[in-house]
Amino acid sequence: MRRRALLVVAMGCVSCPTTLVFAHGDPNLIDEKITTITVQKVDASRLISEQFKLSIPEHAVELVWFVRSRDKEAIRFAIMENGIARAKELRDGSKTRLLKGDAYYVDGVIGTDDPFMLEVYAHLVRW
Repeated sequence: MRRRALLVVAMGCVSCPTTLVFAHGDPNLIDEKITTITVQKVDASRLISEQFKLSIPEHAVELVWFVRSRDKEAIRFAIMENGIARAKELRDGSKTRLLKGDAYYVDGVIGTDDPFMLEVYAHLVRW
């Protein structure tokens, strides 16, 4: 019976590694700013950013996106890569999985007609 219980626990570990990071020991979650992105008008009706790189620090478990604008409560946006939405319907304070690469851009902005800034933070686990 004990072997079966250990097998069930081990199988659960494979399917939810992020949960185990928080459950094991007593880690502190730390925010580390990894980039600031400017989202600008490209024509009368579209806001978009230039391509940006996300360099993920060691021990990062997720990304947090903060909108810096007076309209931050209304703004929604997507993170795109090569025309494919990698994260969509994001808003101020949204959390996403780790996105690694150097060809991301912001598009699909709704809720404002004005340029704004995004600050991207990584949540890190420090032991």
